[in-house]
Amino acid sequence: MNNRHRGQAGPYSAARKWIISLVPGPQPTFRVTTSVLNLGPATRYNNDAELPAVYVNAEQSLLAWYGGDQPWQPGGTLQRQAITPVSTTRYNPEQWFALVDRQDVGLGVYTPGGYSQVMGARAFPGDGTTGPNGDYTHYAVQRIPTTVLPYGRLVVDTYLMPGAVESIRRTVQQLHATLPAIDIATPLANIDTPAAGTVLGGRAALFSGWALDNVAVSSVELLIDGVTTARTTPAIPRPDVVQSLGGGLPVNSGWSTAVDLTGVPNGPRQLQLRVTDGAGNVAVTAPRTITVDNSADRDPPLLFLDAPAPSAELSGQVTVRGWALDANELDTVVVLVDGQAVTSGRPTLARPDVLAAYPWASGTPGYAYTLDTRLFPNGEHTLAVQAQDRAGLKTRIERVVRFRNP
Repeated sequence: MNNRHRGQAGPYSAARKWIISLVPGPQPTFRVTTSVLNLGPATRYNNDAELPAVYVNAEQSLLAWYGGDQPWQPGGTLQRQAITPVSTTRYNPEQWFALVDRQDVGLGVYTPGGYSQVMGARAFPGDGTTGPNGDYTHYAVQRIPTTVLPYGRLVVDTYLMPGAVESIRRTVQQLHATLPAIDIATPLANIDTPAAGTVLGGRAALFSGWALDNVAVSSVELLIDGVTTARTTPAIPRPDVVQSLGGGLPVNSGWSTAVDLTGVPNGPRQLQLRVTDGAGNVAVTAPRTITVDNSADRDPPLLFLDAPAPSAELSGQVTVRGWALDANELDTVVVLVDGQAVTSGRPTLARPDVLAAYPWASGTPGYAYTLDTRLFPNGEHTLAVQAQDRAGLKTRIERVVRFRNP
């Protein structure tokens, strides 16, 4: 059994303590209590922790777990997979796994309050030999992301159960029924854009990424030099993130927000996320360096198309409407069909809802233009709206619609 905690960039000093105790019951069960105390002012940034990672002999060559859709119920089929040198991640909603031999006997591992994924099941062949003096082992770990804040403490209980896999599962279900419900894992989060080294500034610099939790995210804060600069909420579908993490997590984990950087001093800045879940677990991501430069117009216009909707069927005269904003001065909004401009102008309609969402904006950001679909053949067409500011920066929205006229 190994115990590591990765994810730190910079000095980090910790004291670790393990207490192993026997849990009463018919199935031999050992509780391993791991305690990690951060001894200094450095943060251990968010990452998966091996609390613990488990290694077994080569004979235990199968990973067993429950991967069905009715966790904690009697019955159900356990899944098994041969362990290979290629690392795998599997969804296990009962938060336990076992490394077993061909007779289904081995070691079960249960960490309450973690994520429902078993990670890194793989072989470490070393020189590839087996037997009493061989070093061929198999390895797996439950997903438990953690951040250890300055002078903070992390305590995790893991239950180890040698025996037959069906007996292991019954013991896990008994523990689940008697232990208090806990959530020990921090959220998982990432900043997709801007990348490290990006130069940006202005009133509407775009930031995007994702944040999710094994239970629920309560807040997402964007930090610049450790100071909260913006708050946002995950609401954008990101099935790619869930798939990459092994499944069983909230799909609507994506976030995107425009941030006013005009009050941030020019120069290199440290960008991070701080994400908190409903249990109060706090994840702090490792910093990346960006450069803030407010000396030039770097913001393309903000643009939204309210109607028509994607895939809409249109006939006769229709209204193309939405809103457009620019941090400095908007030049024009153009409506295009199949790449050909059909009308243009500047927004002239009041949109108090938009101004409330972007307090730095003023004026009349709403637009509404009439489009005569009878001037085009029936069938699918690409409808686009493009906004351009005085600096020549452009934003464009496209969607496919269908024209149908007698």
